[in-house]
Amino acid sequence: MAQSFPSCNQEKWDNASLFSSAQEFNDPVKLNVNTKLPSWFKGCLYRNGPGQFELNNNPDASVNHPFDGFACINKYDIDGEKNTIYFQSRFIKSRTYKESLKRGCLVTRQFATDPCKSLFGRFQLLFSPLNPETYSDNTVVTIQRVNNELLALTEIV
Repeated sequence: MAQSFPSCNQEKWDNASLFSSAQEFNDPVKLNVNTKLPSWFKGCLYRNGPGQFELNNNPDASVNHPFDGFACINKYDIDGEKNTIYFQSRFIKSRTYKESLKRGCLVTRQFATDPCKSLFGRFQLLFSPLNPETYSDNTVVTIQRVNNELLALTEIV
């Protein structure tokens, strides 16, 4: 069954859509293709970026910036000869993602979202010893192919 996605009206841009959580599609979903693709156009396109902006559907446990959403990898499997595009998406099950879901709150600092709720907590964090467990492994920036495998990367520490 083909899946349709709404078109984007650039004159009525809704900034709230920047914080709309994505849905995982573990099984390939056939997309509607409204044009003829070139027969030579074939391959997989992978993209990553923010996919989930709140924890356990709780708006009080949400992030403050579009870059801070939990990472999601999208795959587009394109076959121009068959004129088909299949779509899949999955959240990256990072340590930050799993631990935050378990606790129901953000456990690491993100680009613009701090897990500390109080000003004192934020100040205290500046003088805490460096601990790898407090670094975010939320990889929302890019994907590289390394030895025929995909490696999702980020710049946040």
